[in-house]
Amino acid sequence: MIDKRMDILNRMQEELRTVCSSISPEYKPEPEEYPHIWINQAENAVTVVDLENHECAVKTVIELQTWVQGSLEESMKLAEEADSVMRDMYFDRIQGWEQTAEATVPGVILLTASYSRVIADGDSL
Repeated sequence: MIDKRMDILNRMQEELRTVCSSISPEYKPEPEEYPHIWINQAENAVTVVDLENHECAVKTVIELQTWVQGSLEESMKLAEEADSVMRDMYFDRIQGWEQTAEATVPGVILLTASYSRVIADGDSL
């Protein structure tokens, strides 16, 4: 099975460490630290198999949700940084950034975006 979710997480943690030290693949309704980025692999559908029915490529959809305590402008700055890292890994933004209607924590702005890319067996991010 082709699964690059940990590679994506590690790359995001490395490249965004100066602006966001709390990046997780686990959903937390109220993160302990802000800013926070939740990385969710929403889809990992097989797109190509070989003659022996082994996966050769998958279409991965990654959803990012940013949690920032502060203004919409500060939230958008973090979103732009995250967007840049995803684009460097050749992901296309297919939805967002959009502000989530309801945040459970007062004063916290949530933004969500989705990215997609076909990843072949052996591809590095």
